[in-house]
Amino acid sequence: MKKNPLVLLLLFLLPMILFFGILPVKSQDNIYHPLVQEGKCWSIVSVDDCGGIQNLKFTTTQMAFFGDTVISDVPYKKMYISAKEFPIFPQDWTLQNFMREDEDKKVWYKRNSGSEEKLYYDFSLEIGDTIPEDIGEQLYFEPAVIVEDISYITMQNGEEYKILHLSNLCAGYPNHKEYWIEGIGSSLGVLFPITGMLVGGYTRLLCVHENNELLFNANFWRECYKNGSNGITVYNHSINIFPNPTTGILHINMNESMKINSISLINTQGQIVRHYESTATQLDISNLSEGLYFIKLSSSEGDIIKRIIINK
Repeated sequence: MKKNPLVLLLLFLLPMILFFGILPVKSQDNIYHPLVQEGKCWSIVSVDDCGGIQNLKFTTTQMAFFGDTVISDVPYKKMYISAKEFPIFPQDWTLQNFMREDEDKKVWYKRNSGSEEKLYYDFSLEIGDTIPEDIGEQLYFEPAVIVEDISYITMQNGEEYKILHLSNLCAGYPNHKEYWIEGIGSSLGVLFPITGMLVGGYTRLLCVHENNELLFNANFWRECYKNGSNGITVYNHSINIFPNPTTGILHINMNESMKINSISLINTQGQIVRHYESTATQLDISNLSEGLYFIKLSSSEGDIIKRIIINK
């Protein structure tokens, strides 16, 4: 059979074209993003239905990993929770549970050191796979929950994260189905996979920060904290901190009658990264990393929190 010269030429040139990148080559599978790691902070809102939309009660909880432990020769990360909007570690955090992640992309949970370990996530599942019945604190589902679809989302840091779209409906959202994001957890909150239709309320993931920067915003309420500020006057107009965003020096302008007792700079993990003199009117932040921070001023009128963004 006589071979087409054009076909022969393409067969000869194709390896060179692919090698030198003249044609696009399909990339390898996306890098897996682990969930159980320090540096992340989850904001999860609990909504209590007290009768009618006007009586809904919102309570936001922050969750983060701080430190390691070993239980029965198995290493875990320690997860802490806080009800405060701007928690400072360790005084504002309470140890909640223990979690670990294995090489098979499975996330395991222990309520306490003596409890039985439970499977909470399996990010190795593919389209059509059934969610194991013992995952999370799920109720009995009939038919079983399956992975209906898989997609990818570009996070605030520019990286792509895998999304598993599940077949069950979110509690409180009759038209919204639960989904899992690798490295993030469930759309119902990192500790609430497959919870189904809860009686009297529901949970919802708001935001996830990583290393002082917003990584993911669920964009449902367009905010990362839905309830009160635990006595903190976040929007106090008697004090102004500028410019914001800033690249080097922050200026403080306040009412002359206000007495400041202390000034602290806090990252999104609730850690104090810097103290300033109580009489300071300028704050040098030039050598800090980019991202979201909070200025906390303890004053004669109570604690005041101001959000600031550092750009480079």
